[in-house]
Amino acid sequence: LRDLKNTLGKETLRGELSGQIDRHHLYRAGIDRKVFKQNRIKPRRDKKVVCLLDASSSMGGNTEIYKAAHALARVVDGTEVLSYNMPGHDQCVVTRQTSGRGFKRIKVNGGTPSGQALIATALKFPDRMIIHFTDGDSNDGFTTTQASKIIQKKFPRVQIIDVQMRPKVYNRNTDGLPPNVTRVNIQEVSEFPAVLQEAIKPWVRGGG
Repeated sequence: LRDLKNTLGKETLRGELSGQIDRHHLYRAGIDRKVFKQNRIKPRRDKKVVCLLDASSSMGGNTEIYKAAHALARVVDGTEVLSYNMPGHDQCVVTRQTSGRGFKRIKVNGGTPSGQALIATALKFPDRMIIHFTDGDSNDGFTTTQASKIIQKKFPRVQIIDVQMRPKVYNRNTDGLPPNVTRVNIQEVSEFPAVLQEAIKPWVRGGG
């Protein structure tokens, strides 16, 4: 995400009467105006992004995920970063990690109440895109699929990008997902920043 701030929301206009020389069309000099280009910032949509991150015990070796989410919050205004786990029995805890320009250190502990955390996040942010990451199945309460169906009915403006770190055998596991959910399966933590960048493109007018 290092270069995201400089590229997100920009578009290049070609064939301008003046502007920067476009190397791709330099051979056209003296023939037509395509030799010039201009860059401009496209207006953003009103939608904001929430990163909801698994902070259960199994995430101890995957903390690079948290750094990527924090980097996204730095470059995309209004991004919220939340973590969740179940440190005690029947107690889903969702913690806000963003505070102005600073971030709290995410502590991993307990179980994985993914479905409950998704519903709680949708209740708090009923018109946002939720990028959810987990490295395993929900092991208490609703599954992510069950929660997504509830969210679709109660909060129809919420969109969910459900990112799961799984073996390749799960890559096509989208059975039963409602239309408000896009599931992305990755095998390595290093794939997560690219997933974030692709996920937020729909919220920038005209694409990324």
